[in-house]
Amino acid sequence: MGHVKACWQLALLYETGRGAPSSKAEASWYHNLASEQGWPPSQFLVACHTDSSGLSVARAARLYRRAAEAGEMCATNNLSAHFLHVPIDVADHGVAQDDVEGNTLMRIAAEQGHVTSMYNVAKSYRTGANGTDRDPYKAAELYRAVIQRFLTEDCEDHNKQVCSFANLDLGVMLSDGDLIKGNEIEAYQCVLAAADLGNQVALQMKRMMNPQSRSLLSIAQRS
Repeated sequence: MGHVKACWQLALLYETGRGAPSSKAEASWYHNLASEQGWPPSQFLVACHTDSSGLSVARAARLYRRAAEAGEMCATNNLSAHFLHVPIDVADHGVAQDDVEGNTLMRIAAEQGHVTSMYNVAKSYRTGANGTDRDPYKAAELYRAVIQRFLTEDCEDHNKQVCSFANLDLGVMLSDGDLIKGNEIEAYQCVLAAADLGNQVALQMKRMMNPQSRSLLSIAQRS
């Protein structure tokens, strides 16, 4: 195991250029070496590179699964996407489309705290996508969990975008009485939070808010 960790650490040194000359080739070589010896973080990174480069989606799926089985939640999230979004015209996709398996993996990653999976599960409950039974209350609960994670943890820039989508979706749900019991003030707050995070749709909605809505929100923020 020590040898595997050494390969991982060398890969990071070459990848970041901290403590060693920056070299993508060397980083890739050591990541592949660690991956072949069963190191989950390297398996995930090699899978991501293989996936994005289009070299072999089948190999990427295999590596995602190995890393996911070892508890790598990002790998579980990416593997779920393979099952849910298989290109019909690609023979070498690695897995057959399977909504049940994809949803199961997505929920596992969400339970592990993967923010993107949490958002995707919420969206599935909201829209009924991927064969999921619609449940606006579960959707709202997960949207709020995504927002709370962003507010209380040091999140990456990608999670900032996910949080903006969660705020926007929750705001729309709260203002739509057909989906969930409305709360006008919280709905406006969610839209404004999404706008503050740079969400373009939320920025347009903010500009369209009528004076009465702005007044209600101002009163709520002062109370």
